[in-house]
Amino acid sequence: MDLLEQCKNYLGYLQEVKVLDGTMSNLSKETAVGEAELKDYPIVSKKHQTLQSSLAVLGGKIDGITDTAQQLIDNQHYAATDIQNSVDELKNKYDNLQEQLAMLEKQLHELEEYQQYADHTKEFTDWMREKIDLEWPEDLDDQQKHCAVLQSEIAVASDRTMNC
Repeated sequence: MDLLEQCKNYLGYLQEVKVLDGTMSNLSKETAVGEAELKDYPIVSKKHQTLQSSLAVLGGKIDGITDTAQQLIDNQHYAATDIQNSVDELKNKYDNLQEQLAMLEKQLHELEEYQQYADHTKEFTDWMREKIDLEWPEDLDDQQKHCAVLQSEIAVASDRTMNC
């Protein structure tokens, strides 16, 4: 391969690296979840799914650019060291994106657990308000029976809430 062809191949390779690097920078920004978003499970879930799909596509592109780089290196390209360094850098950025996605997945799981807890707590609180607002009988014996029933219902609801 003559020098002109090596230069042309290298410039094409550098353009592909630049595009992939920009894509990874954008994805890295998208993995960040703001405090307001953390309170909204559907938004975080959608973001996670989108990033997961994007990373899968990106992984294929990284494999393609790695193959191209290896061909250039195998053909004893004059910039083989720079090419290998750029591939290593791309792979490191991709690995970091995968770690960020794993962290987002963990946040998503925690948010899901919190959402379930919050739903159960609201349900329990509403139930308690309903019980407190009930009319109490005027007869003392009826009040004691009513109180005993209420205590047993509270115990059952409390056990159910603690098991969430």
